[in-house]
Amino acid sequence: AAEGTGGNKMAGKIAIVTGVGPAGESGSIENIGLATARRLLADGCVVVGTDVLDGSAALSAVAHAVGAADRAHFEQCDVRDSAAVRALVAQTAAECGGIDFLVNVTGVGVETGAVDLLPEDSMELTVDVNLQGCIRFARECVPLMKAAGTGAIVNIASQLAISARPNMPTYIATKGGVSAFTRALAIDHA
Repeated sequence: AAEGTGGNKMAGKIAIVTGVGPAGESGSIENIGLATARRLLADGCVVVGTDVLDGSAALSAVAHAVGAADRAHFEQCDVRDSAAVRALVAQTAAECGGIDFLVNVTGVGVETGAVDLLPEDSMELTVDVNLQGCIRFARECVPLMKAAGTGAIVNIASQLAISARPNMPTYIATKGGVSAFTRALAIDHA
């Protein structure tokens, strides 16, 4: 469907989108999280965007662009913090009356080197953000969706989940993990 044509079935649905941080330094490039938020807003959803960085201005800009400023809300949240994720999901559900969609976009790719050269902190950051952050948000949203009898979770991985590039072993492993986690969610909850 063209942007904006899915309004009826999507109108009023509540979506959490992670990775809605600031656009590129040029200010003209939307990241995947912002592009996802834009589409959901255009289709009539209420979007709660989140990122560890302050993406409020970027989310506001895409919301204004599609005439949905009143349906876009930004909440700063670090996907590595289970308590913060739990609080954001609970607050969203309480204030909006539930959660219909979760789109896990958040990701980092900080490593540059073969596995034997990677610093411990970059490996831990990549796994904690890319894979465990996705799991944390799903863990909090699934019970709400089950109770409502409806809901959808989309986890953004990468083509690197099934291919490879040099010097990105942890990133590639986490994206493969996101893909496998998505299949596991589908088996358990579809």
